[in-house]
Amino acid sequence: MLLLSLGGMGLLGLDSYRFHTVPEHRQVQRMTIILVPMLQSTLAIAIGLMLQASRIV
Repeated sequence: MLLLSLGGMGLLGLDSYRFHTVPEHRQVQRMTIILVPMLQSTLAIAIGLMLQASRIV
């Protein structure tokens, strides 16, 4: 979970840095803002369900 959080924060940090420093990057729709938190949530739920299933078995 820690690696998942660090990876997501790294991607959002890189995207934010490019948004402020590269003028061409400001002209396109940024999907990182939407996709990274959605993927993090999906993976966290999947990991939680796998851990719960392993406890039951």
